[in-house]
Amino acid sequence: MEEILFSEGKINNETPTNHYFGKLSDDRKQYVIKATNEDVKKQRIASSYLLESLLQEYFGIAQPIRYGIEENGKPYLMDYPDIYFSISHSGSHVACAISRSPVGIDVEDINRPSKTDWRKVVLSRFFSKEERDELLILNSYTDFLRCWTFKEAMSKALDRPLSEVLSDYSSYRYKNPDCVRTFVSKSRVMTIYSATENNTFKGIDI
Repeated sequence: MEEILFSEGKINNETPTNHYFGKLSDDRKQYVIKATNEDVKKQRIASSYLLESLLQEYFGIAQPIRYGIEENGKPYLMDYPDIYFSISHSGSHVACAISRSPVGIDVEDINRPSKTDWRKVVLSRFFSKEERDELLILNSYTDFLRCWTFKEAMSKALDRPLSEVLSDYSSYRYKNPDCVRTFVSKSRVMTIYSATENNTFKGIDI
């Protein structure tokens, strides 16, 4: 049985991002510096702070924490290849998951303005027929995000392209499996997916 640790946070004007930045490893600082705008910079700082806090407090990994980059662009821990992590950010929300087996996490800010009508996405070539039918009947943006975050998290955990996962897998086959958890609040939908079964999910406050 694998234990999946996860943590999440919400960025606002009171978030001490400069303080968090100072606590990051050199590798994550470089990741932050490459951000294209101030909002992305804050997201990267907050999500990296969650990641490295979990690594230090629950896995006993001390600084300096070194990262490598796989051919597909996915980061990994150079000195701890048996520890897997995934981070996500959307709007004011950031999230992180860590496990000793491949894991993926995706969070979507329900209140973030979208340039695309979700119904157009549902009616596109993505999603299975049963998903399209059910989502259009439900006519709910939150239910759409439940499905979307499931597929994003699965894509990350399985190292498969999102377009492939969107087309090939049905989230409705996974109503209550022990490899996935979805959390819904008024402001966000978040899903964690593990590549293995028989997991426990433990939320950590940072």
